[in-house]
Amino acid sequence: METIAVLAGKNIHFARHVETTKNLHDIHGESDECKPTPWTKHQISALIRYIKINGVTKILSGSTTQCAYTSSALKLMLNIDAIGLDLLPINLGKYAGLSHSEFRRFNRRLANAMELFRYRVLPYNKTILKELADPDIMANEIGRWWNTQGQHIGNDAIFILSNSLLVKLTNFSQGILPTSDRYLNVGFANGAAVPVDEWDIEMDQWPAIKHKTLTTACGDVILTEYIPKLSILNKVTALIYPGIFGSSRFGPYNLYNRMARELAEYGVRSAVFDPVGSGESPPIYRCLETELASLDAVTNYYVKCGPVALCAHSLSANLLYKHISSARIHKYLMAPVIDIGARKAAWGIDGENMSRHGLDFSSDLWDDNGLISFGSDSDVDYYFGTCDRYVDHKQVESLIHKGRIHFIEGAGHNFSEGNTSNALIQQIVEDIIGYAWQNNGHAADGKIQCVTKS
Repeated sequence: METIAVLAGKNIHFARHVETTKNLHDIHGESDECKPTPWTKHQISALIRYIKINGVTKILSGSTTQCAYTSSALKLMLNIDAIGLDLLPINLGKYAGLSHSEFRRFNRRLANAMELFRYRVLPYNKTILKELADPDIMANEIGRWWNTQGQHIGNDAIFILSNSLLVKLTNFSQGILPTSDRYLNVGFANGAAVPVDEWDIEMDQWPAIKHKTLTTACGDVILTEYIPKLSILNKVTALIYPGIFGSSRFGPYNLYNRMARELAEYGVRSAVFDPVGSGESPPIYRCLETELASLDAVTNYYVKCGPVALCAHSLSANLLYKHISSARIHKYLMAPVIDIGARKAAWGIDGENMSRHGLDFSSDLWDDNGLISFGSDSDVDYYFGTCDRYVDHKQVESLIHKGRIHFIEGAGHNFSEGNTSNALIQQIVEDIIGYAWQNNGHAADGKIQCVTKS
């Protein structure tokens, strides 16, 4: 049945159910875990706006608890019909209800296969996931649904779907069945929606990664951009500026990459970059001039597209705070150095040049002396480890007069102790998602998407 599937009717839309605690715990398959999260209300409101703008008059709801939760809320608030979808998501059997880490402990082979499919490395029929659900049986189920319900949907309808049903129906809308080598995962953030006739299988799909080069007078800046899932949060870009000493855009234990991927998972475009003189950028002698040239190039490139959430670590956080100021940039400072004078003394920095971990730097990167007062800027979030040996926590609250201060329990300066990196990522992602919702605005055409053609 490898034929082009043109969904009957006009003005048909696909949407993923809103976020619940099931998503926060990364639970696979059927689960009754369905409590709202801080973003559930925002996503419901966005879907209501989308439905009103696009003239949708009925809902077709998937059978999962999360689809029913979303559809019931929309039906109640909009007073429109909601119909059950006669097509089931993939049945994971005894693995349903497990988090991904639990799934891996029970069956590492299947969990790895799930990752190969989730990250679009392999199509479904090339993985051992077919041991759980046979591609031929899945294709026949889709065919039966099309004959009994799909052809009779009518006009002005929106599908509220789980991820596995979105995979089935977005592929089917392009004539692709589970038996095909083109049957790949699709990236929809919770609460995102798109018109079926605008969906294109050739669109960039999260987790697409793009490498870019931005040119400055001091040399090129190498940058990695994480393309988000289809998402309403398409106004804000998150940038991650690595610490100076021995750090590149990957960060200690891939801290920065992991943070960028997590933000892309939530639907926020993210980028990590190597300032001139670091990582894969040209090995130019690193000084304040090269650093500011790199920062200006990256921030100016993205601020034209919308508000920017700019994260920085350690001494880079100090430079960001002092030299970058824009109403379109909110700063997230990880472990800024509070007492510059003490650090200089401890590391023997007293001349024009300095060397640390075998790398040479200009000492003008330390363009302050003594204690640093972070003034009264309210557009700043600060993150400190409670075990950071470079920070006197008594000084923190006396020197930071506005903004929000977060302490990560047990973390040192690089947030690499135990599970502290995950705690930091979780906190920063939550803060940036909140910023993204505040700055999202309302798309005039009601479209909730952030995808581009390849």
